Amino acid sequence: MDAPTAAACTAEFSANKAATAAMLIQHMATKFAKACDNLIIAKADQAVPANKKCAAEHNDLDKGSLVMLSTYHHCHEYVSTGEDRVAKFFPHWGRPYRVTQAHPELSTYTLEIPKAVLKACLTFHSSLVKPYIEPNPNLVPDHTLPCPGPDANSEHIVCDIIAERRRSCGKQYKVRWEGYGDTDMEWLPGSVLKNNTVLDAWEAHQCDLKLNNTVHDQQDDAPVATVFLDCFYPPCLILK
Repeated sequence: MDAPTAAACTAEFSANKAATAAMLIQHMATKFAKACDNLIIAKADQAVPANKKCAAEHNDLDKGSLVMLSTYHHCHEYVSTGEDRVAKFFPHWGRPYRVTQAHPELSTYTLEIPKAVLKACLTFHSSLVKPYIEPNPNLVPDHTLPCPGPDANSEHIVCDIIAERRRSCGKQYKVRWEGYGDTDMEWLPGSVLKNNTVLDAWEAHQCDLKLNNTVHDQQDDAPVATVFLDCFYPPCLILK
């Protein structure tokens, strides 16, 4: 092959190689664009059912609002980390948190969570939060009884004393409060019940019990008196 022919073949091969590379790059760019479109479609499809669970008022939360955070993922993580774990009694919503950033176009909110794990994601979808409503004591009355005891705000009356025990700080007495059941009984130090008629009655009762026990012990320890009875036999009859 002469030199002109060889040069022509080399030029034709180089042109074909450049065209092939250009076609390959164009094909890869088309595939990449289709992959990006598929990702956008997938995100849109996932956002539709997620937004259905979100009420309308959950999308207009402002910065600084208080919201309740769902514990759904926390319960799932707790159950999956070990065997024989049950999240039946887990609360459905966590304590109120403050919104630091709102992203209504993405339906997400960034919350201020104290003592959060380092590098933890603090942005949550609107389906996982709901507005926090302050409880109204007028609409929801408190049916719980006030805690009895000397530290309570109101005055409570000691009904009687059930038992006593000795501790390093002195004697303690288990008291029953007037108007309360046995589940509300409490151990109180003797200094709290000082000059109390119930305590005086309890100590008098304990003294009577100790006195009775002492009398019974003395009677049990006394020697047993043995009495010998004379046996009387009838006189013998002598017949002549």
